[in-house]
Amino acid sequence: MRLPILMLTLAASCLIVSADTKTTRRNLKASKAATAAVDTSLLTEATDSLSISSYDKPLRSSQETLFVTNRCRSAINMVSITITYTSVNGEMLHRRNVNLPCSIPAGETRQLAFRSWDRQQAYYHHATRVIPRSQKAIPYRAEITLNGAIF
Repeated sequence: MRLPILMLTLAASCLIVSADTKTTRRNLKASKAATAAVDTSLLTEATDSLSISSYDKPLRSSQETLFVTNRCRSAINMVSITITYTSVNGEMLHRRNVNLPCSIPAGETRQLAFRSWDRQQAYYHHATRVIPRSQKAIPYRAEITLNGAIF
């Protein structure tokens, strides 16, 4: 009597374990970037040693880009910024905080790209070099504030 109960229990536990791991594609693993949470307590105020330049977002682009220059003595692993988007008239459109993982050695500059706030791809940065041909395109300004960095 004990043997059939033990076999049923073992079979049920195998089904439960395999139900969690079954996928349609094999050998998939969660990436560390997607699962790791950012610990903001590690942010260091290094705004005098970092500079941000050449922000750009053309019309119909799904990414925004900017350059970060590291004037610190050690490499940077993450930069935290706040971007305030305003219309050309000065009305605020959107504001967000962005944590940008990066690897910037001491004394060097790197281009960082991140997903755009403009999901409908209707806006463009007023100083972009790519002139939009659409009459419906809306220009905006971006004010970037450096919150800190992780070394």
